[in-house]
Amino acid sequence: RHDLHAMLIEAALSGLGVALVPRLYVEAELADGRLIAPWPEGTSISKTFCLVLPEPIKLSDSPVQTFADWILNEARSPNGTR
Repeated sequence: RHDLHAMLIEAALSGLGVALVPRLYVEAELADGRLIAPWPEGTSISKTFCLVLPEPIKLSDSPVQTFADWILNEARSPNGTR
């Protein structure tokens, strides 16, 4: 876990895992294909976050899919922690 979005983004760019960050901070990386967002832009309550994956990791990989499913369920749940 990193405290700064920039550190999370650099970790994802280095292939160290996924980063859940505001899309605003990774627009250039998404545009040039250095990072991928597995979902289209969604609606937001107060902030927009996206799960960012380094290109070699596919959403269909079991641990990533499990994490992505959990995040989506939490985001959709009216009682989910936010």
